[in-house]
Amino acid sequence: MSKQTVSNWVKQKKKIYEAVDSNSSTKKRHRFKPSTYEHLDDACYKWLVNARAQNIPVSASDLKTKAICIAKELGLTDFSASDGWLDHWKNRKNVSFKTISGTFNYIS
Repeated sequence: MSKQTVSNWVKQKKKIYEAVDSNSSTKKRHRFKPSTYEHLDDACYKWLVNARAQNIPVSASDLKTKAICIAKELGLTDFSASDGWLDHWKNRKNVSFKTISGTFNYIS
């Protein structure tokens, strides 16, 4: 094990602990890789939580559309709300969309 690896672990200690705590319900192992668009991810999550608090049904395509709008506001010109981005975002934020009575809801 190199000194650089240990140094990176020490620097990211808080994020590593948070990731372990937030993913404690999932039993799969995965490599911890931070998002390229961390501010965008956080803003999308806050928007989703706010929408659901108001009982507004949110679909995956609604979230992707909102992510593009937020990215433009943040000045991110190289962002595309692809299915891959959405899948990784859901894993990072521990969000899943479930169909209940014909509408989409999320479980966090």
